[in-house]
Amino acid sequence: MTNLKKTKTRIGERKDAHNIGIVQDTQFAALFYIRNTNVNLDRDLTEVLASLQESEELNKRSSIMFKINLSSKENDKCLSILSEIKDETVFLKEQLLYLKDNIVEKNMLNSFIFWLQNEFHINNIAQNYKILRKLALQVLAEEEKLYWRTSICNTQDEIFSLIASLTGICKVELDFIEKYIPDTIDINSQKIIDSIADDCTLEEAKNYQRNYQEISDNYQGFQGKQNIWDKLLIFFTGYHN
Repeated sequence: MTNLKKTKTRIGERKDAHNIGIVQDTQFAALFYIRNTNVNLDRDLTEVLASLQESEELNKRSSIMFKINLSSKENDKCLSILSEIKDETVFLKEQLLYLKDNIVEKNMLNSFIFWLQNEFHINNIAQNYKILRKLALQVLAEEEKLYWRTSICNTQDEIFSLIASLTGICKVELDFIEKYIPDTIDINSQKIIDSIADDCTLEEAKNYQRNYQEISDNYQGFQGKQNIWDKLLIFFTGYHN
């Protein structure tokens, strides 16, 4: 092979190595940001579920209040609406719990249908709360109205404002994960991502990656030398199978 051909070959090899390096760096960065988004999504889902639990506790207080202060007929109407709210809340919790348990799975669900269902449940809950508030303010005595409005209704409004906001954020986070997660994942990159701290920056993660790769390369080189020594030892000692 002429020197020119050898030079072209080396240049081609370097370009290939450079392109592979770019792909690996891009994938590593994608995995890093996806890991961080996973962490944020998990935290946001936890907060939504905690808010739904708080909302259920308020519903229990409303139920007790209605039973104590309303006639049987009025109480039945209010409890019927609370029952519908409870059913919608259970469906919503099941949806979000499923997502929380399966965040890392790619193409695990139809996102459009999933968020459409969540929006449907949230809207139904909000609509039922409006109906319940209007009914309760009609049938409760004045002293109970003030307590119910300030201690329960206002708190429920705050909770569902938070839930609506957080579920919107969760949707954006999940869309990001689904869009940018690589089809194939380098095992070493994934191991590094899994081992770094949650508050680690991308640059710190890349430094960790470079150190990891250097140690890995040195170890493989050491293993190669050992294999050569073993072969030489077998040859010189005449140990053959």
